[in-house]
Amino acid sequence: MRKFLPFLLPLALAACEKTVYPTFDTPERMPILLGDLHAADSVHTLWCGYSLTGRAVAADDLHPEIQIGGKVAATAVAQGSPQENRPQEYRFLAQFRPGDEVVVSAGQASARLTVPAAPDTLSLQMDMPEEGPFRLHVTLREPPGDEACYQAALAVLKKWYDASGRLLFLSRTSLESAQPLFTDIPFHDGTGRRTFVIDRQDVTEGRTISGAVRLHSEVVCRVSTLSRNGFSWRQAWISYEAESLSWYMADPVRFPENVEGGHGLVDISADVERTFVAGDFPIP
Repeated sequence: MRKFLPFLLPLALAACEKTVYPTFDTPERMPILLGDLHAADSVHTLWCGYSLTGRAVAADDLHPEIQIGGKVAATAVAQGSPQENRPQEYRFLAQFRPGDEVVVSAGQASARLTVPAAPDTLSLQMDMPEEGPFRLHVTLREPPGDEACYQAALAVLKKWYDASGRLLFLSRTSLESAQPLFTDIPFHDGTGRRTFVIDRQDVTEGRTISGAVRLHSEVVCRVSTLSRNGFSWRQAWISYEAESLSWYMADPVRFPENVEGGHGLVDISADVERTFVAGDFPIP
């Protein structure tokens, strides 16, 4: 019979839109260390506690410390009061640069990271036929060395204007991507291109705003360089979500970990964002 993961805890991280879902089921009391860090941020969030028989508990004897290049760069500070069945939230200030060797530790638990470089030469081009979906082509320069892993996030920025050109309203909506995770394998044909299909209505249509006569739309693409562990974690979560919606009994989804002396995953990514101006569209 399928064994369901004991708990799902969305960790809303500071200054970003990413989410981590930790899942642990250990009979013994083991430290948990979790984090989805971003090189461009200055404020970072960690979650720390203990796992015990399918649940997580906060711990006041764990004080996360961050080292960069072998030197202590920060000690994380607890945020708010501990809550039942979840690790404690901590935050710290730090500046990361590509290539930095980072160690995040709490008690006996520690994770070693290398700060990646952001994707290189990100450019956008979109095919906009009169009928059918649009196709956004994202071009990256393949980095030398090991296989690179990426995550793409798409959004549409819309602005409504009246007849005089005055801005009346704006919105930014995230788009679901069929394959947000990818490696540099598709780039081996020399193009460095990845294509995403976008429903034309997501770009050309919008809500009714009183007095608006023109809709201006821009497609925003953020591409993040991930570690192999971070990439595998996100793949595992996609698999878990798919299986949790099915009655099919499957083996438990395995989530990767990189914490020695405990459980969890601390990852760091670097991203770059570019915008493609789709143009103006009349409002009926």
